[in-house]
Amino acid sequence: MNLNHFPFQGTFRTYQQRVLDQASNYLDDGKIHIVAAPGSGKTILGLELITRLNQPTLILSPSITIKHQWMERFVKNFLNDSSLESAYVSANVFDLKPITSITYQALHAAMHRMVLEESDEVESETEQIDFSQFDLIKQCQAYGIQTICLDEAHHLRSEWHKSLTQFIKALGSDIKIIALTATPPYDSSPNEWDKYIELCGDIDEEIFIPELVHQNTLAPHQDYIYFNYPSETETELILDYRRQAMVVYQALKQDPQYIEALKEIYQTYSSDIERILENPDTFISFLLLLEDISFQVPIKLIKDITNQKHLPKMTVERLEQGLSFVLTHQDTMPSVQYIKQYFSKHNLIERNQLSLYYNAKIIKTIIGSSAKLNSIQTIVKEEYQSLGNALRMVILTDFIKKDQLNLIHTDEPLSTIGTTTLFEAVRRVLPKHPKIALLSGSLVILPMSILSVIANHLDWDSSTYSTSPISTEFMTVTFTGSNKHKVKLITALFELGEIEIIIGTASLLGEGWDSPAVNSLILASYVGSFMLSNQMRGRAIRIDPKQPNKVSNIWHLVSIEPSAKESDIEQEYLASYDIGIHKDIIHSADYETLKKRFDCFMGPAYHNATIESGIERIDIIKPPFHPKKFDHINQEMIQLSKDRASVRTAWQSTIEQYDDYGIFERVEVEKTTLPRSASFYHYAREVLLGILFIFANVLFRVNVQAPDLRAAIIISIYLIVLSGLSYSTIILLKYISPMNYIKWIGVAILNTFKDHQMIESRLSKVRVQYDDFKINTLIELSNANVHDQHVFTNAMKEVLSPMDNPRYIIVQKGLFGLNHRVSFNAPASISNTEVARILENHLSKVLDKYVLIYTRSVEGRKHLLKAKAKSFINKNDRKIRKARALNRY
Repeated sequence: MNLNHFPFQGTFRTYQQRVLDQASNYLDDGKIHIVAAPGSGKTILGLELITRLNQPTLILSPSITIKHQWMERFVKNFLNDSSLESAYVSANVFDLKPITSITYQALHAAMHRMVLEESDEVESETEQIDFSQFDLIKQCQAYGIQTICLDEAHHLRSEWHKSLTQFIKALGSDIKIIALTATPPYDSSPNEWDKYIELCGDIDEEIFIPELVHQNTLAPHQDYIYFNYPSETETELILDYRRQAMVVYQALKQDPQYIEALKEIYQTYSSDIERILENPDTFISFLLLLEDISFQVPIKLIKDITNQKHLPKMTVERLEQGLSFVLTHQDTMPSVQYIKQYFSKHNLIERNQLSLYYNAKIIKTIIGSSAKLNSIQTIVKEEYQSLGNALRMVILTDFIKKDQLNLIHTDEPLSTIGTTTLFEAVRRVLPKHPKIALLSGSLVILPMSILSVIANHLDWDSSTYSTSPISTEFMTVTFTGSNKHKVKLITALFELGEIEIIIGTASLLGEGWDSPAVNSLILASYVGSFMLSNQMRGRAIRIDPKQPNKVSNIWHLVSIEPSAKESDIEQEYLASYDIGIHKDIIHSADYETLKKRFDCFMGPAYHNATIESGIERIDIIKPPFHPKKFDHINQEMIQLSKDRASVRTAWQSTIEQYDDYGIFERVEVEKTTLPRSASFYHYAREVLLGILFIFANVLFRVNVQAPDLRAAIIISIYLIVLSGLSYSTIILLKYISPMNYIKWIGVAILNTFKDHQMIESRLSKVRVQYDDFKINTLIELSNANVHDQHVFTNAMKEVLSPMDNPRYIIVQKGLFGLNHRVSFNAPASISNTEVARILENHLSKVLDKYVLIYTRSVEGRKHLLKAKAKSFINKNDRKIRKARALNRY
């Protein structure tokens, strides 16, 4: 049966056609690897590639729902004849067809001849398949499977990856691989990345969100962040835990076994300076424990480690770090085993880690704060006032909380976050608005008035569901059969406008569910995984043919950690975390998770004409941070969210500035992180070049008009000398400009990576751009694939970040010795002598007065401490960032 008899029935989008036009070139190595954002049409693209290859194909997906979607899309968009379905597609590996769609779990179970049991909330089914007597490889070889399509390949766990690799190897070298994903694991370890690329092949094409918005494939959208403090009850719970931890520690300080353990550890390390310098910051924290029991730490040791006469102040962070260091000796010191048992008895050990400030319950309390219910109420109210009946909002969370049903239509306090409490919170803020639904695997709530709509407009068989009233306005609805039937029904009601707000679970609606009507999304999910959060975010950015001017708002909720009270006896230790003291930092595990998510979310900056990733584009989040400031930020977020037209304009106008554009990952160094001389050197070079041009032009004219040969020769000599001096001056400025330090160090690192085969893009070049108004320096790698950009920018971010404890540092040679003021971290990837020598060789070629210093010696440590004290890069804290941005080719 020829698959190429069934071409796609629609029209390909521009970027899809671009991939298809290059497909034969991409498949030279037998693999095609495409990265594209959610909503870009990866499934259609994959199916077209499958039909063109025209070989029996096995499609692998991460869930039952997505497995079935592949089959449905092929029947609808290619076969266009449902009667042919059974002949061409199958979801059963026992019954192979030209296109067979299964899950990664099924392949893993088949390879190991296990009994598979997998469930799916959307399909409402649990599959149990016995592979114990089944030979998968023999079956696939007999049928002639020649193409394997990997959908969302980032889902591959290590065991699944191993099974899949063995399976592909067993089928032979002629197998073609089609790999499709929205979120490649860029931040994985080098070893994990190599395994991923070995399986999927190099990334052949990456389709970014700006291109999709520009081509009206995705809707313009903007992210907003709404802050809250935990409730009073939650705050007391958090602070009680921390107070108790301090009380436990105060008692431990008096214990002779604890004191003896500290002294024993000190004796083990005190004479081994190189061992200490492997992790000096941790040892400093340990020395603070000694000081806290009145042990006299030798000043010489303190100076060797810190270059100071005194240790820094104790904080909870340092206390936990020092005690954790002590506990690493439990296997060799019985006294330390006693200390661990002591902390365990007081419930301060979790997953074998000491937790004085956080534990799983505290983090869950902060991230799942019930105060977020108030935030959601405010957002819902404002969005409804802004859009009225045009609002199509989805609120996603993790738990159903069915036991909270009795709170519906009451005034009882809501103390947890789940679909039920969210439903009631929304109902309370919109009491005259019945168009609210709750949609989860085991609980559905709909307005009573919806029954007539279902009967009159959707032709839905009433025998497939039953209802039970929970108030005069709402009812629970129980459906028979698969969950996908009720999802389909409520989605249809949502599209009709009979439902305007859906509260649902991320597991049911977060991945694989499509409703182009969504124009407002609130993420009330605890999930920290970028992959799933990116999928959830993708629910809101589909275009809607019925709303051609659709602009979506995506809301993220953040809980701020409570501040310690001034009266606390532990204030000495809690001070470093107190928001009232450190007003330039947001103290929130919730916010730190969100920052990581934003590293991969691209969108317009609020007030600059850029499209980029990173939380810095949400530029109204500025210190000082205190409760009133967060209230002000929240109000600004609300006001900005109402102006959807400006969001559309920001996308369009920014992209239209570029005749041709690409996405580059780059490091940005702000003006304030460079020496003041940076701007002088930058402008001096430009002015000098202008003066020399004018002077040379004048001399040339004089030379042409010279009265005799002798005068012409003299003027020509002047020109030659002038050219030499000019060239020398320009070269001098090239190297002494602090901004060019960055470029040439980047060149040396790039060449080192090429020599050591750490990157693949052999034609890549370092590109440095200057913003003449801000004197910002932007560093990026051109002519490079996305992974190589990622490796290079990670390295440059390390080079330019404040010094901590790098293995090597790069220091400039001056006239009178080393100039520690101009020194940099060597990236962590320069981890051994061989690579260090390669880097030093390349540094000597582009910056012949720089040296590489090994810091794991007493002498090297002295240089590191001088560099930390003097280097201008130590001003870079929170002023250097890595982001993806729109840029000219």
